[in-house]
Amino acid sequence: MAKYTQKKIAAKLAAKAATNADEISPEQEGELKALGEGILSLGRRTTEQAVELGGYLARAKSILPERAFGAWVKAICKFTSKTARNYIAVYEHLSEYKDRLVTAAVAPTTLFVLAYAEQANVERVIS
Repeated sequence: MAKYTQKKIAAKLAAKAATNADEISPEQEGELKALGEGILSLGRRTTEQAVELGGYLARAKSILPERAFGAWVKAICKFTSKTARNYIAVYEHLSEYKDRLVTAAVAPTTLFVLAYAEQANVERVIS
């Protein structure tokens, strides 16, 4: 039985993502690489970085075919596609509140809940 390490698993997932992403152009492939590097350059997940990560993931999702996105996220970010969708929701729904959320230093897990809340409730929580 083969012994798997995290590096082997990540390499396997990255290869799978590349195989599934045959429909992308070389320019898009370069952009995906740049997005991956941007994601890896982010440090701890502060409020501002959570919104920025959501922007990177939203752009990657728009480039990749639907089935390849999950494998790409696992290979690059080391988390599930559900977590990626949460970060995308934070970016798409809470960007207009970014300055106020950064000032309040809201944790990313709280941002995930706020991203799916009604706008009136978001206003009330931030206040």
